[in-house]
Amino acid sequence: MPLHVIPWLIGAFMLTPFLIWLPMALFMFPGAWNGFDKVVGTSALIATVPLVAWFYIRGIASFANSMAGEHADGHVVHRLPRVILRTLPGATGVLALLAAAYLADTGAPFWTVTVPLAVGALVAAAIVGGERAASRLGAA
Repeated sequence: MPLHVIPWLIGAFMLTPFLIWLPMALFMFPGAWNGFDKVVGTSALIATVPLVAWFYIRGIASFANSMAGEHADGHVVHRLPRVILRTLPGATGVLALLAAAYLADTGAPFWTVTVPLAVGALVAAAIVGGERAASRLGAA
């Protein structure tokens, strides 16, 4: 096994608490969670999940790229993370649309329904901008 795969294995291991706690929170402890009882805030938070994934993958890619002898912040060497990074702006749009549809279904005012859409647009733009900057670093 090449050593530059180790950061991805460690990163996958670091996600195990989420794999344990998310099903427990959804099925064993249902109801409003601390801080997640407001629909608008929760929907805007959902639209930012791809940004967190982007930072997580880019952070691990920095180590993996360095270990592979490439520019740390440039083009991601491994295929699967590269594919995931490409889908994140679209995933942001989909999550923002689903959150807005959910808000509209709750009968929230129109301006409230636009909050996850605005957050989603900002997050998608941030991810695209970050990837453009990283591709310029890799080409240098």
